[in-house]
Amino acid sequence: VLSNLLSIAVKYTPEGGRIVLSIHRWSEDRAEFSVADTGIGVAPEDREKIFSGFYRTNEGMRSAKGIGLGLSLVKKLLEFHGAELALESEVGKGSRFSFRLPLWQGDPPIPPAPR
Repeated sequence: VLSNLLSIAVKYTPEGGRIVLSIHRWSEDRAEFSVADTGIGVAPEDREKIFSGFYRTNEGMRSAKGIGLGLSLVKKLLEFHGAELALESEVGKGSRFSFRLPLWQGDPPIPPAPR
């Protein structure tokens, strides 16, 4: 999910722009992950459409190659894990995609000893 969101940010942020990956504890049992950029942004009328699959905005088609599946896959993967993908965006100023996942409860898993 993060790799895909970062790839999208790189694709739609012009040279010299800024991309920030943030991870912080949101609550006692959840962490929030976000990818923010200073890219092309998403117009309000396109916000639901970009998650449907095989949809690209006009500006997106002018800015980079692709088939419009990345955000649809990210959204489905997060839903599969009980999380939602949120979007804050302003055309010409960038976007911030974020989601929250549960923190591991209990002892961390111990990897098997090398043989």
